[in-house]
Amino acid sequence: MIIIFSISSSFEGVLNGYVMGQVVKLNFRDISQICTFAISAFLAYIVTYLSVLGLMLAGQEAVKYLNEELKQEYFRAAFLKSLKNQNRESSADVINDVTSVAKQIEQSYFTPLIYVVQVLATFVSTTFVVLQTNFIMGLIYIAFSSLSLIPGYIGQKKMNVKVATWRDANASLVTRMKDFFQGRYEIYNFNVIKQFFIEIKKLLDLRKENILN
Repeated sequence: MIIIFSISSSFEGVLNGYVMGQVVKLNFRDISQICTFAISAFLAYIVTYLSVLGLMLAGQEAVKYLNEELKQEYFRAAFLKSLKNQNRESSADVINDVTSVAKQIEQSYFTPLIYVVQVLATFVSTTFVVLQTNFIMGLIYIAFSSLSLIPGYIGQKKMNVKVATWRDANASLVTRMKDFFQGRYEIYNFNVIKQFFIEIKKLLDLRKENILN
């Protein structure tokens, strides 16, 4: 369904231009031709935008299904590993791990995968329509449109470094916060709660400064 809706909704970007381009070719004295064109254009819009809605719903269902399968497989692996190693990991830790890992994989793989299918379908359909309308002008349009990829390509490496830095800093911060929380009774007994939160703020500010730089 994702593939089907991706193909049928991929004409959204060129639909307005194509319809407007056909308007100038109409013989406005021919009522039957105008009615046929109006009905065809209306049906094209209906099919296209229903396909857009269908793609969103199908994508949500796919991500939901994949998440359920992923959580089941991850929980099964964690359960068997705990039995084999006889560790005392709490159920809350396992559930938190399952939830966080599933969310990361959803954002990093499942959702982008659906987006890639949609982008590829849009690229093929747009190229087909543009070249069919006017081959020379279509080539010029595609050439200039390709220039928009250059800034993203140049900045991709730097962005990847930023993402990796943020991910590492976030993982380190979560570990530190967990250690701090486990030592909360010692912090309370020594009456250093105020100093503790000052250190937490300094730690957060340092993480933010490292990421921005």
